[in-house]
Amino acid sequence: MSDTMLDDNIQLDPIVDVDDQTKRSTSTSPRSRRKVCIYALFASVLVALIGLNIKFILLLISKNANDQNVDIWRSLVISDGKNLYALETDSETPSLLQASKNGIAAFDVYSNETVLWNEWQSSTIQSVSKSYRSIEGTEIWRMQAIAFDQANKLFYIIDKSAGTLSVFDARAGIHGIVFSDLVRAHDLALDPVTGLVFVLQQYDSILRCYMDGTSRREVIQDPSVSAFAIDRETRFIYYARKSKGISVTDYEGQREMRTVKVFVEILSLALSHNRLFWTSLPNSSDTSNSELWSCNIAQVRCYNATRREISLRNPRVIKASAILRPFDNPCDDNADCDQLCLLSSNSSYSCACNMGWYLNPSSGTCEETISTLTYVQGNFIRAKHPNNLLKPFSDNMLPRSFYTETLIRKSSIDYTYGIDSFYISDDTAIYRLNKSSEAIDGDQKKIFSVGEGSLIRNIDFEVLNEYLYYVDESSTGERSIAALSLVAGEPARKSKVKSQVDVFLIGAFYSLIYSPNWDEIFGPQSLPNDHFSKKSRLRYFNMHELVSLDPSGDRLCWISNTSVTKIEYLHFNAVESKYFDRGVMDLPIMINPMSLAIGFDWIFIANFTGIWRFDRLDGHGAAQIAGYLGRDEKQMVSHAKIEFETPDVAESTVHVMCESFEEKRSRYEKLEALQRWYLIGASAVIAILLITLLIVAAVWLY
Repeated sequence: MSDTMLDDNIQLDPIVDVDDQTKRSTSTSPRSRRKVCIYALFASVLVALIGLNIKFILLLISKNANDQNVDIWRSLVISDGKNLYALETDSETPSLLQASKNGIAAFDVYSNETVLWNEWQSSTIQSVSKSYRSIEGTEIWRMQAIAFDQANKLFYIIDKSAGTLSVFDARAGIHGIVFSDLVRAHDLALDPVTGLVFVLQQYDSILRCYMDGTSRREVIQDPSVSAFAIDRETRFIYYARKSKGISVTDYEGQREMRTVKVFVEILSLALSHNRLFWTSLPNSSDTSNSELWSCNIAQVRCYNATRREISLRNPRVIKASAILRPFDNPCDDNADCDQLCLLSSNSSYSCACNMGWYLNPSSGTCEETISTLTYVQGNFIRAKHPNNLLKPFSDNMLPRSFYTETLIRKSSIDYTYGIDSFYISDDTAIYRLNKSSEAIDGDQKKIFSVGEGSLIRNIDFEVLNEYLYYVDESSTGERSIAALSLVAGEPARKSKVKSQVDVFLIGAFYSLIYSPNWDEIFGPQSLPNDHFSKKSRLRYFNMHELVSLDPSGDRLCWISNTSVTKIEYLHFNAVESKYFDRGVMDLPIMINPMSLAIGFDWIFIANFTGIWRFDRLDGHGAAQIAGYLGRDEKQMVSHAKIEFETPDVAESTVHVMCESFEEKRSRYEKLEALQRWYLIGASAVIAILLITLLIVAAVWLY
């Protein structure tokens, strides 16, 4: 009994082999090893994700964006025309900053954060950092230089071939032309604190104006000026004079002095940390290196000039970063502008408008332009607001380039406009350019050509029925009016209208045809059904073949045969076909007139020196509003016309009626913020998914 109780209540410990227990304690099972590996992997992935996300978030918040880990603040940015390079100021070996497929057209250094650049044959402004989104512009841009206004986030752009200085607000898609008459514009620089823009017209001058285009003047006039740079701190301009050295002057152009004498052709200048840098052409053609010069700046003078070779063949342009000093920006809070707020004189601001709009001086608001003065200058068609011609931001469109094949028998092209197109003619062909096209040449197409021996003269467009009229001159000198039907979607069809006519004038609701040989005027008549069958004759002679209708006063005007400084006119009744009240007005001066146009309060006459404006009623108040660019005869003005749009046509050509510019800017800023948070959220989601996978793997193993 006692033995049984003992057996039931006493639990004996198992017999343990001491040596085996020692072995087990010094070894690890496969499950334990997997556990340790998973913990280590989990910890390493978590640390890596936290580190990457912190770096990524800080990068997005600060936008200190340099994907190549280059210290832009202490480097020079160099373009050889193909790629962008960064060169530390005391180094000889540049590092590749941005490769380009078609070549670098223009670039600017944005503070110490990134470099903004544009490629040839591209309308996009890009950044070397992926933290800045690309900016889509218009294909008509052919950028020679760009500068970024850090204070108001605006781009200033130079188009050398068109001679324009433009300002572009990428947030709202607003683009205005400050000037369109620059001469060989090559480079520009901004100083937002003073509100100034400087433009280098290479081998001509340096211009200065405020960012709103006012107070424009030349601070340097020198046919040898080849490069320049500004010092925002001391407010001085350093400029190179080809092979004569480097000079310096203040912003007013009054304290000019030579700071260093060099005997090389200087390509570009840059200022960085009280040092002046410049590049020159290589000494020989068989080396891959070029020379970089520098000197220390003290009291606006250059000391200890040195040179060194850098491993870059052709450093065309060098630039350095410049930090924007804090200042009271009037465009931050107080500006009440519809579209563009631009810095002006005395720490003030002014408003400007997008192309196709003009600033109403009484209300200060932007209003849509209905009528335009269009003219041909060189191989460009340009357009301005008739009442704003002598002020900045008067251009209504980007200049459109065109080409001709044969121009021998005529002294200049003939030109007119239609509803959505421009039309030009050389000796034997008529071409159409699309107004709304963003292509540089407006998608120019040849729509018609005459036979061998014939010559096209004096084209004009009739809006209501879409007929293009022209004078067809045969090889024997006989002239006749012909019409082309230009109905959309149909090929151009020619029909003969009237024989033995020299010049004609087509209006929207009537026509006038005149012939010096007949000494009479035919018209006004309906178009095109009657085809000039009705006649109202008047004794008339005009050797200059220039005539224009005054749309506001039912008045016909022409250059007098007795003197080119006189305009003869007569009033007429378009309904009764009666003429009355003939008169003459004197012009102060006029030489070799080429075209005559009347619109608003002005008479516009184009000749080889430019476009001249006179008062519509008495011929007084003469002013030259456009001249040939760069004193180059190839850039002379040949034709000027007033383009009137009916309200229906105007409404159909407005591209921004459904949405205000302020709404565009607000949407752009919201999209930018949304993109930033989207990237942060995407990074967080990826991190959470990876952590979840690790946890699932750990649970599955156990």
